[in-house]
Amino acid sequence: MPKIRNSGFETATARLKKDPQGKPYWLMIDRGVALGYRRNVMGPGTWSVRGTVGHDQWIKAIGKADDYEAANGRDVLGYYEALDQARNVARQRANGGGESAPTGRPATLADALDAYRDDLNARGGCPKNASRARRHLPPVLMAKSVMSLNSTELLAFRKALVEKDITPATVNRVMQCIKAACELAMQLDPRITSNRAWKVGLKTVAGASKARDVILDDDTVRELIDAAYAHDRKFGVLVETAAVTGARFSQLAGITAGDLLTDRLGVPPTRKGKVTTRDKKKPTYVPITTALAERLRKEAAGRAGEEKLLLRSDGTEWKDSFQIRPFREIARRCGLDPKRITLTALRHSSIVRQLLLNVPIRLVAANHDTSSAIIDRNYAKHITKHGDNLVRAALEAMEGTSNVVPMKRKRKA
Repeated sequence: MPKIRNSGFETATARLKKDPQGKPYWLMIDRGVALGYRRNVMGPGTWSVRGTVGHDQWIKAIGKADDYEAANGRDVLGYYEALDQARNVARQRANGGGESAPTGRPATLADALDAYRDDLNARGGCPKNASRARRHLPPVLMAKSVMSLNSTELLAFRKALVEKDITPATVNRVMQCIKAACELAMQLDPRITSNRAWKVGLKTVAGASKARDVILDDDTVRELIDAAYAHDRKFGVLVETAAVTGARFSQLAGITAGDLLTDRLGVPPTRKGKVTTRDKKKPTYVPITTALAERLRKEAAGRAGEEKLLLRSDGTEWKDSFQIRPFREIARRCGLDPKRITLTALRHSSIVRQLLLNVPIRLVAANHDTSSAIIDRNYAKHITKHGDNLVRAALEAMEGTSNVVPMKRKRKA
């Protein structure tokens, strides 16, 4: 079959010139079949295939694009490999295969999570949302078909999850992932006619929005930064950037050399929330210290604008698992509890620090890629507790400087 030529899709250079957006760029490759390329804000783009039959439409992710690494014919595909893979998938569907049930059997919960992962990749979402649930699901549930799930066994799973040594917020995130996978399976398989099982069995648990008191004073934050530099210079730059910007780890890992300005740093949006809404957001440029700006300029030297700014000592990109162990080590060195004080504590401390300095809540929310409502709900009690010294100083200033003269009582005639 002759190859379809398209200058905007064929090379990584051409594809990377496209603007990131919530939906893929589509190229018709056959009747009712289109190849999609989605330009992601962070990392390589993704290939997907879309099929249309009458009013029905399906979409399936088929792999990552060879934007930054060579194609391998499996999970990283060049344009022509993606073209062939898209045609194969469309042909399989036309012959009776299914996206979530390729052999005609009902999709298991494991199949549903695989399809959910592919869907997240195609939409530029975080595939960790699909893998997170796998670590907690028992094999018996994973092997069950989605249509045969019942609320009783899901309630038992939720009960076991709550009894584990994990936070209510983590419990809810796991259940949300399972529900999303099941909802997608229901959309793809008309044989699944009810979602009652997971709606009843995987209801959210209370207490998930309760924030832990992990606010650190400025001296402790500086001590952590010094300990990080003593451990490893590149790790020190990561920790200092986290402390100064208050960014989440996923945002830190996505910062590019082109995001660095003279005295500000562009922090990409988090991979939370609806994909279409998130992709409309541009990096938030937050002020940084002169010292950090100088260190980051050295990090950016010789790198192209789209290359990652914060790298490990071996030149590889940071992943969440890479920072956990060294941060625990420096927390212990500073006399802190490594189970409570994580890299996220620097974000919480940054938010409270700005609030105590009377930075408007809306500006604090914008700088930290969150909302005023979230800050008011999660940080109000911490502001009261950690601002206690300020209040006491005001009380002491008022005590002894009062010039209020009590009024004399009138004597009765």
